[in-house]
Amino acid sequence: MPSKKDNEMHFNIDTPALIKEIAGNPDLRFAQTPLRLLLGKLGQIALRATELNDPELNILMLEMKLYEVPHKDIYTQIENQKKRIKN
Repeated sequence: MPSKKDNEMHFNIDTPALIKEIAGNPDLRFAQTPLRLLLGKLGQIALRATELNDPELNILMLEMKLYEVPHKDIYTQIENQKKRIKN
């Protein structure tokens, strides 16, 4: 998805899934607890971000899949937030 600059490419990342994937690696068993704590903190950040309801922050949260939004709706939600910024 294009960012504020049309010539700049931008990709989303499923942050919770990435952390769970890393934590599931048996060679990284030592990291499971810190990664679980990180997921908890990211959940708290997501909750606070919803309370703030800042469109630029909402876009970042959507791009990192930190809001519980179905994947098929993420781009629509991002576009809605961009409209809020323009207005």
